[in-house]
Amino acid sequence: MGYSKDQLLARLKELQIDFSQYEHPVVLTVEAQAKYVGNVGGALSKNLFLKDKKHRYYVVSALADTKVDMKVLSQRLGLGKGGLRMAPEEVLGEILKVPLGCVTPFALVNESASHVSLLLDKGFKTQERCIFHPLSNDMSISKADKPSSAVQNVKEKSVNGVRPSIPSTDAGKFVEELLDRTSTLLLSEISEDSIKRHGGQLGAEVANNIRKCLREDLKNLATIVKNTAYTEGFYAGTHYQPKRL
Repeated sequence: MGYSKDQLLARLKELQIDFSQYEHPVVLTVEAQAKYVGNVGGALSKNLFLKDKKHRYYVVSALADTKVDMKVLSQRLGLGKGGLRMAPEEVLGEILKVPLGCVTPFALVNESASHVSLLLDKGFKTQERCIFHPLSNDMSISKADKPSSAVQNVKEKSVNGVRPSIPSTDAGKFVEELLDRTSTLLLSEISEDSIKRHGGQLGAEVANNIRKCLREDLKNLATIVKNTAYTEGFYAGTHYQPKRL
C-alpha cells in the first residue's frame, strides 16, 4: 500500500517542509495543469516514468518547456540510442503506486519505488519555486526548496521514522564519517575477550561484524553517486545539441 495524497501532505507538514497547495480538476497533461496553476508563480514540470533494457526504472522530471530527447538521454546514461523507453502503464500502480497522469518525484517516497532512480533537470536549480502533483493529479503543490531536497527529506524520514546518522548530501563528509566509524568499530571489536573467544578466527569475525554495520551506509553512498551521475547525464541529454554537418 503506497502513500496517499493526504498522507504525503501530512508527512510534509510533520517534517516542517513548507508548501502551498492548489486544488483543481483532474488534469492529465502539464498544459492542462497550467490552466489552473500557471499563474501562481513557479516552474511546472513534465514527469516521465521510463525503463531501460535491464528493467531498471527512472522518474524523469524536466521543466515544462524542456524537450526530453530519450535517444540522447539514453546515450548520456551509457544505455545506447534505444536504451530508454516509456515504462508500461501497468507498472505505475505496482512500483510508483500512482495512476496515469500522476507521475511525480514524490512517488519515490513509496518503499516499492526504492530502486527507482530520480533524474531531475538541472534547470530546477534556477527556479524560485517548483510545482508538482502530490501523488494525485487533482492538486498541485508549490515548493520553495529544490525538489530533490524535499523528496530526499521525505524518503529519509518516512516509513520507520529512522533518519540516517551520516549526512547524505555531502559525499566527502560521508566518506570521512564512514572511515571514522570503521575505525571505531574495528577498535571496539578487538579486545582481550574477543581474542580469547575467537582466536585465529578473530579477523573473519571482525570483518563480518563491520560488513553488517556498514552495509546500509555504503549502499546509501552508492545511490548518491549513481543519482548524481544520472542527474548530470540527464542535464547533458536535455541540453545537448548535435553539430550540423
